Amino acid sequence: YNNDPANDVTYGKLYNNYIITDIRGLCPLGWHVPTDCEWMYLEGSLGMSPEDQEANGWRGTNVGGALKITNYWQYPNIGGTNSSGFSAKPGGARIFNGSYLYLGGEGSWWAALPNKLPGIRQLDSEFSTILRNATYVSGSNVSYRGVSVRCLKD
Repeated sequence: YNNDPANDVTYGKLYNNYIITDIRGLCPLGWHVPTDCEWMYLEGSLGMSPEDQEANGWRGTNVGGALKITNYWQYPNIGGTNSSGFSAKPGGARIFNGSYLYLGGEGSWWAALPNKLPGIRQLDSEFSTILRNATYVSGSNVSYRGVSVRCLKD
């Protein structure tokens, strides 16, 4: 966030969409960027219905809250219990024009779509739900967009 290494310890780094398609990979050997389907599996294990898992937009009554750590999030951190143990932190995002926004209020993570196209999952301090954008994140300035990555063990 803001290319400031001081944010790395608490929130980690933000990565552009190329992390999904770069054959060198970001994750260590034996780990990978989760697929959209793997995110859906996690959401289902937290009680989300199969219909909601496949929907785009904000969904899942308190799935987002179960993923959010209880501190670091701005007030009101609605539903934030971390009952899943996922410990999601609000690392903010770098948006399409290269600006950094939402540190403390929002966290977003890449999800690999079919054919390794990028989609995202997003949590917000004002919602207990989780956003799924399973549409290829594209556009002329897509390389400026930066969100977090949570590597998953193979």
